[in-house]
Amino acid sequence: MGAGIFVVIVIILNLILGTRAFILASELKREIHVKASSLTVLYAIQNEILFSAKNSLLPLNSEKAFQCYQRAKVSLRIMYAATIVVILFNMPDQLSD
Repeated sequence: MGAGIFVVIVIILNLILGTRAFILASELKREIHVKASSLTVLYAIQNEILFSAKNSLLPLNSEKAFQCYQRAKVSLRIMYAATIVVILFNMPDQLSD
């Protein structure tokens, strides 16, 4: 029962963090004046995290743009970490069945 509550909490946390990352990507899109959608900007940030890119594809030309970019990256990283913890936490349950 405890694992189920933990999973629900992480799902809610992921919804909140995902929404926050999307809002920050939308702000970043307005700040850097790109004609791409907010979701495309979010995918660019996500790919930089997943593939450990050293240089950003996005033109971070102001302090506000850089802050939005960093905050979106942190939100996505916490989201990924929480998901991995849930998967690892539930693995012993799957192995014992």
